[in-house]
Amino acid sequence: AFESVNHDVFEKEKHAFKADKDSDFCRRLKYSLDTFYKPSWHVISGENYGSFFTHVKGTSIVFCFEGKWITIFK
Repeated sequence: AFESVNHDVFEKEKHAFKADKDSDFCRRLKYSLDTFYKPSWHVISGENYGSFFTHVKGTSIVFCFEGKWITIFK
């Protein structure tokens, strides 16, 4: 289930979240998702942005962590 994808991969990467620029964090998180759960994943992170996207059913999540919004979808 996608909930476990989110938890497993994010737990691995969250230690560097505060220290990294958004683009570096997104690049690493995308690489992890593509490696462990097959391509093509997309990761967006920031404090203020809008989005509209099409995704595979059951493979998108938007959440806030440490004051930044993170959007992940396939």
